[in-house]
Amino acid sequence: MSAIRKALEAETPRNLSGHPQNPVSQLLQEDELNFTIARGPLALTGRPDSLVVSTALNGTFQARGTLTGATGALGNTLGNMLGGNLGQQVQG
Repeated sequence: MSAIRKALEAETPRNLSGHPQNPVSQLLQEDELNFTIARGPLALTGRPDSLVVSTALNGTFQARGTLTGATGALGNTLGNMLGGNLGQQVQG
């Protein structure tokens, strides 16, 4: 088990970062999406039928861009559901 863990630790990056594609392009234009992830040490557990590998992940995700006109209706709907001027603030 310790040899497998050591090999996995050597081959698995500790830090990941990237720029994913925008899955909500109809709501967010001129987007800048970024993520960073740091992983902790790998833990291995042996079972009769499998090997379980686990680790803690910690990271951030940032989304920046311009909200499209489609978000105005969403903001108004949220405002009506929650009351107040929340919808106007989201739209703005």
